[in-house]
Amino acid sequence: MRTTDRVKGILPQPLLSVSDAITRVVMLSERKRTISRPVIYALLHQAAISGDLESRYALSTWFLFGRFLPRDHSKAFFLLKSLSRSRLPHAHFDLAICYEKGEGCEKNLTKAYFHYCRSASLGYKNAVVEVERCRYYGIGVTKKTVLKD
Repeated sequence: MRTTDRVKGILPQPLLSVSDAITRVVMLSERKRTISRPVIYALLHQAAISGDLESRYALSTWFLFGRFLPRDHSKAFFLLKSLSRSRLPHAHFDLAICYEKGEGCEKNLTKAYFHYCRSASLGYKNAVVEVERCRYYGIGVTKKTVLKD
């Protein structure tokens, strides 16, 4: 039985968001039904296809860090790149890491710096530290000079 066949029985209507997917998983767990990773993946995938950005980000982190799915940096980068116009600070931060390390893409320090800045401007505090690190060491930007008194 394919995963999509199992999901069809679980989902009478299409998902609209990651919260719908989580609600469905909680409902299944309360009924004492075991939930396999392929079913959870299918739920998140369906939510991502329906346009939910948080679901797309969740899938990208699964591919990026290899926690629930086999590590696949190119798929992670593809999903993160599709979120590059979003206002999700964590997505920009992870995209910056991909560009800085060259994971799933060609190494590009200028783009890494840009996405660290974008993430920081959206309020992610860890990105502020990375922006300053880039400026101090000249990663993707002209090296910051320290003025002495």
